Amino acid sequence: MRTTFLIVGSGANGISPAVFLKQRGLNDFRIITKDSDFGGVWHVSRYPGCITDVHVAAYQLSYAVSDSWTSSHPPAPEMAAYLRGVAKRYSLYDHADFDTEFLSAEWLEEDLCWKVTTSSAIYHTQFLILATGFLEQLKFPNLIGRDKFKGRIFHSGTWPKDYTGNGDTIAVLGTSASGVQIVPELQKVAKQVYVFQRTPMHLLPLNREFYTPEEMERRRANPKILEAERAEKIKIFEKLARDAIFHSETPEQVAEREAIINAHREKQVADPKLREKLTPSYLLGCKRPTRTDLFYPTLQKPNVMLVDEGVTELAEHSVITQSGKEYQVDTVVMATGFHWGGDILGRIKRRDGVTVAEYQRGHRKAYKSVSISGCPNLFWVGGANGAVWNGYAPGEFVAHYMLLVLDYMKQHAIKALEVREEPELEWKRRTDEILSHAPIVIGGCVNYCLDESGHDMSSWPGTMESMCNELSEFKHEHYQPADHAKSGSAAMKEKVS
Repeated sequence: MRTTFLIVGSGANGISPAVFLKQRGLNDFRIITKDSDFGGVWHVSRYPGCITDVHVAAYQLSYAVSDSWTSSHPPAPEMAAYLRGVAKRYSLYDHADFDTEFLSAEWLEEDLCWKVTTSSAIYHTQFLILATGFLEQLKFPNLIGRDKFKGRIFHSGTWPKDYTGNGDTIAVLGTSASGVQIVPELQKVAKQVYVFQRTPMHLLPLNREFYTPEEMERRRANPKILEAERAEKIKIFEKLARDAIFHSETPEQVAEREAIINAHREKQVADPKLREKLTPSYLLGCKRPTRTDLFYPTLQKPNVMLVDEGVTELAEHSVITQSGKEYQVDTVVMATGFHWGGDILGRIKRRDGVTVAEYQRGHRKAYKSVSISGCPNLFWVGGANGAVWNGYAPGEFVAHYMLLVLDYMKQHAIKALEVREEPELEWKRRTDEILSHAPIVIGGCVNYCLDESGHDMSSWPGTMESMCNELSEFKHEHYQPADHAKSGSAAMKEKVS
């Protein structure tokens, strides 16, 4: 199958490039996804209690601000329905190939295109847009005796449709963002819930607001309410991001912020021994803080028990902790998170035939988080150091940047363009220097954001506003043509128009 543009991923950051192409009249594109519908993480996340912990006023697409949210922090089905609605509005279903998993990609020098192998077909595309998400590849703990366990065991990211937990004794491994949402829901129906915590998390108040029908109608009738609320929330989150990366808070502001977190814990946890187990020893921001009002109170319910150590082994009907303690359980839920960015770079070959992962040797990098040297006509949405607090923003910013590149290529009759290695290395050097002072690197914890060399591979080196500014400027001198096909070769017929 031939196409001018191939987008890999059907979440928000795959939707935005497709929408931007549509708006330009560039309709020769396909969207491939291993999922069965649009929605990304909100489509696949089916665990009980799954909601966004970022205020939805800020956590939505700027070109599709909704007036129909039922709460300030909507549940996964509502978030997925929102994204499917955007896809329908822009007729993206006509371009989508569902249940089609990306397996590998290699650049064909003679044809100036990418050959993409999937579980369903082979695609040849002039431009490859990777939007597979930050947290797409599940992370499993290394448990001895996993095959021995006779009960149910599954990752929170693959929650069985038929499982409610009713009447079960359940082990929840991990107190990550998903873990703290799952436990309060399981407590309502389970006989017993054991929560196994290796490292405590910084938990902040959620302050979730549910909108009455009257309030929803008021918001629909006055768009200025939505605009003001969105602006306010973005301003707050931008300040938090700036403070975390650049340490721009005064000592008094730091003390005030920490007092809020400690007060939240002290207010909700009366037992000083339990409170001590729940108090992190690392800096705020070293791990992604989670917002919840339900987790702490749930831990104090009669049928819930916090175990402040990890599980290392499974027996037929039990889990065994690092200290050797054994707990009889019916079900094991692994709320153990994800590998940041997945293994996508190991499945893409550069022009020299070497995979990007092999070439970069554990030090992930991409110029402006978007372009990879040796990979012509490739755009990486949410790539190395491409994450900001609003996970939907990169798709919009990268899509805008992509159009700038396409305009330049059309103007200069270039069919293939790649970033030069020197700007890519310099960008990563400066990024590493900026982030070397941030809590993710110096905070004293183990997190999924650090690469094999100990550098932050996830965070954008600044605010969302700075990402917008950087990706609003295309420096052509940092790129070079990669048009090496012979004049008689079978070049792509589809051209950018």
